[in-house]
Amino acid sequence: MEKLLQIQMNSRFQGGSDTLKKRLDARYRLIYGEARLAYKQQIDPESPTLIPEVLIVLIDEAGKPYRVTMKRPGSNFKLTFIKGETCTAQYDTPAGLMELNLLTQEMDGSFTENGVKLKLKYELQLGADSLGVTELSIRG
Repeated sequence: MEKLLQIQMNSRFQGGSDTLKKRLDARYRLIYGEARLAYKQQIDPESPTLIPEVLIVLIDEAGKPYRVTMKRPGSNFKLTFIKGETCTAQYDTPAGLMELNLLTQEMDGSFTENGVKLKLKYELQLGADSLGVTELSIRG
């Protein structure tokens, strides 16, 4: 089953008062044990270019997520979220490829034929230094 959804994506850097809110059109596909959400979003506020992203979510029998992978096709960008685990992530930057650690502190949500809800809280680390905690929520 694949359907078109309009999703609301909210992102907030912990300690900050601003929440970045986006409404995006997405393609949503749910098959046993996996949900996929594909959308395009503007990453750089100074550029109108829309960057494609794909969320691949492994879900249990109750529709709860236990592993989330966020990719940008055509680039090295890949984030993997597993609650309580630290995963390595690579970012393309103007200075070259940067390797970061990503510790997923919280993961919750539900994935059904009617739609999607996902909440992630994660910390980015460069070596032993914390770059901060981000909360991301998606619903549609």
